[in-house]
Amino acid sequence: MADEEQTDPLLSVQMAIAIISLFFFATGLVFAVLLFCGVRKQKPEYIKAYFVYGVVVVMLSQLSANVFGGAMSVIGLIISVSAFVVCVLYSLILLMIRKTYRKYETLHSQLEHKDLEEKA
Repeated sequence: MADEEQTDPLLSVQMAIAIISLFFFATGLVFAVLLFCGVRKQKPEYIKAYFVYGVVVVMLSQLSANVFGGAMSVIGLIISVSAFVVCVLYSLILLMIRKTYRKYETLHSQLEHKDLEEKA
């Protein structure tokens, strides 16, 4: 028989979790840089992109906390409540980001020069 390496299933799961976590971390970092550049350069479209990302993160976090937390007993309830509290706090931050977006959006709309229509 050839030497076949048997992979440990626990190691495979840990590796998959690490790769998925790295993907989410990198995505969050990209959007954080986008938010920073949007505020620094006063680009409302960058801020809006982060705001949409934040809303999606809150919704997915609540959904996953309720689905996975509901499957367990007391620990699941603690996880669900903790995720809810974190999502509420993050939503307050998103409200500030939305106000900043609206401020920059009105600023840009006021600064845009529109061509004057010629009277016939």
